[in-house]
Amino acid sequence: MIDDNTVLISSRETSSILKISALNDKPKIEYAISDESVWDDVELGADVLTKDGDFTAQAGQHSITYVPTDEEGVYEVYMFNNNSGLMDSRSDFEFKNYDGIGGLSATSMDNSYYYRYRVDENKGTFTLIDQIAVPYSTFISSVQTIGEHVLIDSGQKSLFTEYDAAGKAIRTFTVKGKTKFIYRVYKYYFNDFYFVN
Repeated sequence: MIDDNTVLISSRETSSILKISALNDKPKIEYAISDESVWDDVELGADVLTKDGDFTAQAGQHSITYVPTDEEGVYEVYMFNNNSGLMDSRSDFEFKNYDGIGGLSATSMDNSYYYRYRVDENKGTFTLIDQIAVPYSTFISSVQTIGEHVLIDSGQKSLFTEYDAAGKAIRTFTVKGKTKFIYRVYKYYFNDFYFVN
């Protein structure tokens, strides 16, 4: 939620993040954050923001989080960039603009990423300002920033890791047992909570 009437929606299927306004009366797509090739020859009814810099846009992302800034028309958004070359609704789509795109197998040796964008609505651009290469996960997964640390769940690898501000792994945990995949992982502190035996 950006405000009571505006949202950012993660469309994994189209490797896009959509800003939707007038949510409560006449919803309208304002723009998409995506590689422009995804929307070639497809009617979106809105602009695709311009990629500012030399980087590969997100593919099959999950767990987007909106972060406001003090600058009008500028915000940040971070996500788990699955880097997954899968689009069921358009099986003929070729991920030509996606260098290093991952395969469809959970055992792939490719990488997924923590991605953080700066979005400038005034200029109509998005810029990659931070990234961490993480174990590959075609689907699911999550990311959460905690101060300067980043908690990343590579769901299909059944592991999650907390990284420091430099992107160095502090500790990795692996889930074992019948449940093979981890949908989401979040870290919370229980300050001011009572625990009674």
